[in-house]
Amino acid sequence: MATLEDKRRVISDLKKVIATYLKKCDESITPFVCGLQSTPKGYKKVEQLIINQCIINKYRVGEAIMELEHTLNPNLTND
Repeated sequence: MATLEDKRRVISDLKKVIATYLKKCDESITPFVCGLQSTPKGYKKVEQLIINQCIINKYRVGEAIMELEHTLNPNLTND
């Protein structure tokens, strides 16, 4: 069983990977995620949503970002 310290380390490592992805944000691919993460409050929201997707749904960071873009971008919804 993972200790609390192990879990904190995993979250910390995940935040580092997320930061790397978001620093390279491409507005032509994920305009809504890039726009939202451009403020400190928006960044924290994006970061938390990506963490949730990675932990709950076992997504990779890139997959979680694309899923978030699909959620935010009305041009990508499939009705």
